[in-house]
Amino acid sequence: MKKNTNPDCKSTKLVAYLNENLLKNGQKINKARLKLIAFFILALCKVQTVSFHKLATAFDSTSKSESSLRRVQRFISGFELCSDLIAKLIFSML
Repeated sequence: MKKNTNPDCKSTKLVAYLNENLLKNGQKINKARLKLIAFFILALCKVQTVSFHKLATAFDSTSKSESSLRRVQRFISGFELCSDLIAKLIFSML
């Protein structure tokens, strides 16, 4: 069986997983933010750094890297993600 290494497939599967397992205050997070989190996770795996600029250039997106960088900056400044949620997500993935 051939593995699908298409980046769109990876992010789609990750978004679906996050949608099922990541809740904020008992409610699902909107799809645009879930997609950004998925891009962020995949980019972290690729570049292995937390530099926002390098992460933004590694996004598997048709957007310009400057747009992705600004998107990351807005997300980080305006969205509070509970560390308990992240811990639960990581343990559910293990």
